Amino acid sequence: MKIYNNPYTQKIYVSLVPLLGEIVAQGVLKSQSNKLGKDSESLNHSDSTKIVEGLKKGLSIFMGSEAASQIANKIGQIY
Repeated sequence: MKIYNNPYTQKIYVSLVPLLGEIVAQGVLKSQSNKLGKDSESLNHSDSTKIVEGLKKGLSIFMGSEAASQIANKIGQIY
């Protein structure tokens, strides 16, 4: 399991792994961070709304909108 130095990123990753697996969780974090113009290690509380919105949109393609919303809401509770 990957360990991030950033506590926000680590919490998101740990929440995503059981739902998506390690590789996809890492990819999702990288993708969402890049969309914000950051790397995974620089995410912070002020990014939470954009991350949750991005997760809903991105994951709905693969999982359907209901499942994506549930995952995004779970991540939103971290912040």
